[in-house]
Amino acid sequence: MLKGVYTTNLSYIPQSYNEKEWLHICDCSSLVADVIYNIHNDKSVSNILREKLGSIKLLEKN
Repeated sequence: MLKGVYTTNLSYIPQSYNEKEWLHICDCSSLVADVIYNIHNDKSVSNILREKLGSIKLLEKN
């Protein structure tokens, strides 16, 4: 049985779902902004993604 659902703020979420206790919304706007900035300035996005992947692995261990 599911205890909750995780989604990002990068997709449409009807207002009626925003108030549900089981819905957890993760803010990804800063990540997208960093990726756009790096692409615009001809920089690599590998470091951004590597940092986020490391954070996810730490969460999975706990």
